[in-house]
Amino acid sequence: MKTIRLMDLDGITGWKTYRKKSWTTAARIDGPFAVQTRAGELICMDGYLALDSKGRPYPIAKDEFDIIYEETGSCSGNSLEGPFGPNGPPFAEC
Repeated sequence: MKTIRLMDLDGITGWKTYRKKSWTTAARIDGPFAVQTRAGELICMDGYLALDSKGRPYPIAKDEFDIIYEETGSCSGNSLEGPFGPNGPPFAEC
């Protein structure tokens, strides 16, 4: 398996631009917190607890979150099933 480091990025070809197609649900968590993920425990010093497209939690640092996301307001409804029951996690569909 090849390990890719920041200094290796110039040698990679085929870059394309993508944008996210789904809404993200997240809650602001002040201060340090840890999240158990499929990749193991991830620690965030200050940020958001977000849910991926399958309802699995992951941390994202506040500065990164602020670059990627903007609040859409209050919406309700979802279309995912998972640990939150038949209605799925609290994803917004606007």
